[in-house]
Amino acid sequence: MDNIIIGVYTHRVKYLPILLESIKTYYPNLPIIVQIANRDITDNFNVLLDQLGKTKYKYWLIIDDDIEFLNDNCIPDALNYSIENNTSLTTVHQVHDYIYGANNLPSNNNISFAWGYFMLVDSTCLLYTSPSPRDRTRSR
Repeated sequence: MDNIIIGVYTHRVKYLPILLESIKTYYPNLPIIVQIANRDITDNFNVLLDQLGKTKYKYWLIIDDDIEFLNDNCIPDALNYSIENNTSLTTVHQVHDYIYGANNLPSNNNISFAWGYFMLVDSTCLLYTSPSPRDRTRSR
């Protein structure tokens, strides 16, 4: 996991201590960028992408502030899946056994939408380019 960085974007700090403590507990060697600003979600996300783009890391784990890691296998499993299947985006979704029943939990589903709270991105596959100041002005 030498080529991965965590990026968090948020407009609040309410849940950050829980997230940061879980990262410290389970992934103490992973670098992290925390983007906090009183902006709309798209602006905060784009600022984080700009910051991640200035790093040397191939894999960016982009997460929301209100999650908590409960073990040390979530990120390595997602990274291994991404590498083995040559994906540009791998996401993890939370499911509850009370909805599906303990023996019917979904696994390895093809999805058409990735929730924003956990996106593992291969940065070499991105088509994203930072908006120019003129484009930012125009989009307001």
